[in-house]
Amino acid sequence: MIFNFDEKSLERCSWEHKVFHLPPSNDFALHFFDGLLSKFDLQELKLNPELLGGVKIITSNKRLVKQLEVLFENRGFVVLPRILDLENLSELFHEQPVVGGYGHEELDHFDLISELERTLLLSNLIESFKGSDFKDFTEIKSFELASSLISIIDELNANNFTSNDLLNLTDEDLPEHLQRNLVLLRKVLKSYEKTLARLKLLDKQTKYLFTVDKLIHSWQLQPCSRPIILVGSTGSRLATAKLMKAVTALPQGLVVLPGLDTLLTERGWNALTPDHPQYSFISLCNAWRLEGSHRNIILKAPPWEENLISVLAVDPINIRRHLFSLLMRPGPVTHEWITEGKLIVGKVSEGLKDVALIEANNSREEAAAICVAIKEAVTNGSTVALVTPSKLLARRVTAELKRWDIIPNNSLGINLGSTKFGIFFRLGALVLETNFHLNNVISLLQNNFCRGESSNHDLNISKLQEAYRKNNNSFLDLVESDWLLSQEQEFIDWYHWLLDIFKESISKIGIDTLGNTFSLHQTFLQRLMNGHQPNKITSIQSVNKITDPNTDAVSQFLKIVSGHFQNCEKVGKFKFCRYRKVLEKLLQDIVYDPVVENKSKNVFIWGTIESRTQSADVVVLAGLNEGMWPNYNSEDIWLSRSIRGVLGINLFERKVGLSAHDFQQGAMAKMLILSRSKRNNNSPTVASRWLIRLENLLNGLGVEGKKCFSSIKLRGSLFSKLASEIFQSSLLIDRLTSEVKSKAARPAPVPPLTARPSRLSVTEIATLINNPYAIYAKKVLNLKKLENFEYTSDPRNKGNLIHATLEQFIFENYEYFPDSKEACDLLSKKFNSVLEKAKIPVEIKSVWKAQFENRIKPIISLEEHRRLIGKPYALEAFGKFNIKLKNGEKFLVTAKADRVDKGPDGFFIYDYKTGQISKQNLEKFSPQLDIEALMLFDGAFGKVSPSDGLVLALIGLGNKPNQYEKTVTEENLEQWTIGLIKIIEKMKIELSAFEAYGGTLKQNNFPDDFHHLSRFGEWNDNEPANEIVVELPVRK
Repeated sequence: MIFNFDEKSLERCSWEHKVFHLPPSNDFALHFFDGLLSKFDLQELKLNPELLGGVKIITSNKRLVKQLEVLFENRGFVVLPRILDLENLSELFHEQPVVGGYGHEELDHFDLISELERTLLLSNLIESFKGSDFKDFTEIKSFELASSLISIIDELNANNFTSNDLLNLTDEDLPEHLQRNLVLLRKVLKSYEKTLARLKLLDKQTKYLFTVDKLIHSWQLQPCSRPIILVGSTGSRLATAKLMKAVTALPQGLVVLPGLDTLLTERGWNALTPDHPQYSFISLCNAWRLEGSHRNIILKAPPWEENLISVLAVDPINIRRHLFSLLMRPGPVTHEWITEGKLIVGKVSEGLKDVALIEANNSREEAAAICVAIKEAVTNGSTVALVTPSKLLARRVTAELKRWDIIPNNSLGINLGSTKFGIFFRLGALVLETNFHLNNVISLLQNNFCRGESSNHDLNISKLQEAYRKNNNSFLDLVESDWLLSQEQEFIDWYHWLLDIFKESISKIGIDTLGNTFSLHQTFLQRLMNGHQPNKITSIQSVNKITDPNTDAVSQFLKIVSGHFQNCEKVGKFKFCRYRKVLEKLLQDIVYDPVVENKSKNVFIWGTIESRTQSADVVVLAGLNEGMWPNYNSEDIWLSRSIRGVLGINLFERKVGLSAHDFQQGAMAKMLILSRSKRNNNSPTVASRWLIRLENLLNGLGVEGKKCFSSIKLRGSLFSKLASEIFQSSLLIDRLTSEVKSKAARPAPVPPLTARPSRLSVTEIATLINNPYAIYAKKVLNLKKLENFEYTSDPRNKGNLIHATLEQFIFENYEYFPDSKEACDLLSKKFNSVLEKAKIPVEIKSVWKAQFENRIKPIISLEEHRRLIGKPYALEAFGKFNIKLKNGEKFLVTAKADRVDKGPDGFFIYDYKTGQISKQNLEKFSPQLDIEALMLFDGAFGKVSPSDGLVLALIGLGNKPNQYEKTVTEENLEQWTIGLIKIIEKMKIELSAFEAYGGTLKQNNFPDDFHHLSRFGEWNDNEPANEIVVELPVRK
């Protein structure tokens, strides 16, 4: 037995045997546990179980603590070792005497500052130091910068740097903005340290540093004689590296390193760069100041579990471990792929027999294939874990697993802001911040938590939507409107109930503590949840029982959020806009794993950090694309690469190395599934560098290697194929009844003459030509598209804005047209004015504004050309044109011409088009312009002489403004008249069917309003039309 519990005869172990290792493994906790028991005489341990209680184990994280406790309990041990993680080192002081003189005695009485308090404190400091160089730093911007600054401060603290270490750091090659940021960083960091000292607060990282120093100091004065084992850490933080070295200096102190690759050659170790998974051990050697052969204390550390080596020698996992060791070799020694590859080429198929590679077309298919793999593992009684840095992929897998009633244990969880009550709470904050903008009020009232017991709730909301469509932007402004007075008394009472709540809440909003503002916010929402019932008072929880059975989720939400705000009084008072920003970040950062019954005990979803030291029978490493795993998020506005190099703190490459370590550890699972998607948001992706290396390595091993890689892909494709069979909609349709799944025929209704329209606009005639069914829906059935409640990026909305801009601009410059520069300025201002009045989301406004700015110069240039040959004669001119049919009836055609100009040679009719146009649009029959030409000579737009010439022109206002023209002849007018009469007579006299066509969907820049009604997509234009005579009431 290695451990000695007789303090009178303690024998110090030699230095070389104080550091051990476990190879890359997916069963880290189990292998450590077995290795620990091998250090005891099990027979003696049964007789004296208290011996185990004399061992202290310090783990790298809380998850490993839990795993080891479960392993001991499952083996029947009653007395367990003292197991704690690095964040709880202070618990050792209960048993280890604390002696002064370690240098941080004054910090013993400091309180711990929360992450939220730190962010707010730093935000205030940035705001106070921004000066003239940072005029664009709003309060919100300062808060966002503070969030990024926290990680920088933690990095500096972890490496024992203070603000004084930054004083003399300069880099003349830095861009000006980074130099300014460095100056700001020095000021903020200096003030941050002074403010914490004044408030007697310290952050988590600083507390960890002084706790380590305090513990090391106490060990130096009175070494702990009992066994202490530090396990699972690579010493990535300088303080942890110091602690690990101090543990090895104790009489029975041991360190067990995770995932050390002892197969790496000496040349390989010397060639390591920070992006390599084994670089952490080089950093540890540097922290311990080991050079030359002394590095072997770490790099050649003996195995922790002797039996494991003999077992692994014949295990497929060991072959895979050797293969992945080769896979990860640094660039300068990749020739070892050939030299060492020859030694294992005959065993590769055995090592990779339980490995599969899924390469899905997109993330949706990747999630489906992963679900099939998880389902198969569950069916076989295996534990299965999905490991991915992608929260989106994790959510998709979680959703798809519901098909089989599988609810995974998800360590990634969902953020509080995405819960039902979180969304409701955020909407409430938005309403309060935007001074009860009607659009936001409607969104809040539509939430289920606001429904109450009112039977007219939905009807009342629809009336508010009506008010919003009539350009009423503020809920508060409606009180004096004629619109409100025209409503029924019940709605007016409901409105005033809301108005009282809103006015009372807004009167209390001001600069206050976060806790008080949170209480105001909560009270506001509670009153809304109570509903329009003045005589009934209910608490927020009791109302929730009516609307959502998950009452505990609401209580937990309020408890969590209020707990974060309670201790923020020390950092000051804030405006409501800052409160909302803090709330949004808080709800995004807090991960919430809802308590759900029937969670699967065998299915887990882990992030890459959460997966460390955990194990499962089947492991799926998913999201293996460059930019995702590893992540490319290397932006740092505070410290440049050169400054980081001088300080010796982590570069971006080190984060890649840690990701590589997680990948290598996870790849040692019994059953391994690698997964990626070939496309993301319609853009091609690049496979993770490790997958590319795996392919190149195997293909370089000759026929056997190529065959092996093909087998890996084949096994993965089977999951994808099975997923497509299960999830594909066509197969789901096959399960429906024949009545439901039958596709619709191309409709062609034939209504009676009395139901057919007797007048159409020129736009509607164009629709009658392209898709008669749309005229049937609009003019025969009298259907009307319900306009979108909000503006969208629909091209028609943008087109209407540009039309309005041009009409107003031309009208205001009717007689005199300014020079080019002035005209460009006036047109830009006019578009901004029209755009500002439109109810469009800010993000859409900014895009449309930028697009239009790029078009202004060519638009003005074309307008200058038009002014040389004519002047505006009529704008948005309305005209009528009566057609006499062969049965003697008259049919009325109406039009509104965008613009009519008059010049010395005659008239010009212009039609604005915001989409792309071509000469072909004019050469073929163009109903709008051609019929407007007939109207012009019929006198619809004013007096016209038969000798006047006429030019029709399309004005393109798209990305490349242009203009196409055609001169009208008498022959044209005669042909167009005959053609128009034929179209109308076919509809009115021949009683033709209103056939549906889908071609207009491709021809136009926007979809037809009635394609869904005709069930377009279930038929195509080439199919025969299904004519059906319909009986309709007489048109009035």
